[in-house]
Amino acid sequence: MKYLKLVIIPLIIVSLFVGAVTIVVAHGGDVSKIHACMSNFGGLVRIIGASGTCNANETSTDWIKDVLAGTGMSASSSSSGVTLAADTTYLQRRVSGSCGAGTAISSINSDGTVSCNNTGTGDITAVIAGAGLTGGGISGDVTVGIADGGVTTMKLANESVTVQKLVDDSVTSDKISNELRRGWITSNHTWTYNSSDAPTFTFTISGDKTGEYSPGMRVKLTQSTEKYFIITAVAYSSPNTTITVYGGTDYALANATISSPYFSSAKAPHGFPLDPAKWTVESAYSSNTLQTNPVQNTWYNIGSMSISVPIGTWVISYATHYGFDSASTQQFNSAYVTLSTVNNSESDVTMTNAIAINSSTIGTGDAYRERFLSLTSKTSYYLNAKTSVSGLSFLYSGSAEAPTSIKAVCAYL
Repeated sequence: MKYLKLVIIPLIIVSLFVGAVTIVVAHGGDVSKIHACMSNFGGLVRIIGASGTCNANETSTDWIKDVLAGTGMSASSSSSGVTLAADTTYLQRRVSGSCGAGTAISSINSDGTVSCNNTGTGDITAVIAGAGLTGGGISGDVTVGIADGGVTTMKLANESVTVQKLVDDSVTSDKISNELRRGWITSNHTWTYNSSDAPTFTFTISGDKTGEYSPGMRVKLTQSTEKYFIITAVAYSSPNTTITVYGGTDYALANATISSPYFSSAKAPHGFPLDPAKWTVESAYSSNTLQTNPVQNTWYNIGSMSISVPIGTWVISYATHYGFDSASTQQFNSAYVTLSTVNNSESDVTMTNAIAINSSTIGTGDAYRERFLSLTSKTSYYLNAKTSVSGLSFLYSGSAEAPTSIKAVCAYL
């Protein structure tokens, strides 16, 4: 039997890891590995098959057959041996390049070299503090802050200042605008004239503002002169909110530009006229009027006395002197007066007053009634009279003796 003399050193069956290199050691019986017998006397090696056996004077041994390249490694072999190397398509070599002044690394190549780009020098030569700010500078580290008194109305977004944003006692009276101290709030909306139905008028605001304005609020605005109104209705219909206002006896909204708009939920903001007479709609009559030969239980609008009440909430009332004249003495004569929404009937019994006299041809009396009234549209009311008996010569209103007054006072005062 022949023996080969090899110059490699046999290895006991092991598994080695060198860096990322996997060294696979052969084992007896494995056809993928080299299996041999080494003489105990001369060091000669005899290669045998995977299922072969060694003699008693031989030692069974295996050695490395293959060197496999693991992840990130490459391997090549030749007659002189096996070469292992790092796979630079997978691994990044240590960075060896650098960039000069005014440039910066933009990318690193697989071989460790770098690519550079110019960083530029910038064009900021100074930091200037703008409106409401303080600080700045032209060199070194600079600081910019809010100047004392620098936060003005124009710097605040609408509806941005809430109670939660104010520290207790941080806003003193001298920090509040004169108008706000006087009870007026500046409106940041544009008010546009819309319509007139004197003594009420309307203007519009873009968007839904029903959460900001409500009936009873006071309004101040300028159209050549300063004018005051009371809001009596607020309604939204896309895209605008329509505000209905009552100008009382002194103020009318013109079809013109509205400037300096203010509103207030206070009862008496500065300058607002509080005289109830200025916020009253009234019809007054001072002449005697008759309804001759009145028909029993028929209502008459004697003298065409009436009042037109605008949109809003009112205290409506009437005061009149009235009576009857009968052609003959009857056991019972009577007359009634009422304020009604129609001119020939009674619409509200609570607004009716009566006089009744036994065994007399003439009867007179004074009547007064009032009540709260809320209207969503302009409504006319009529002062009517009737008798419940037959045979009267006439019903009359004696306004010459005591003038008749029908009035509606704005209930928002």
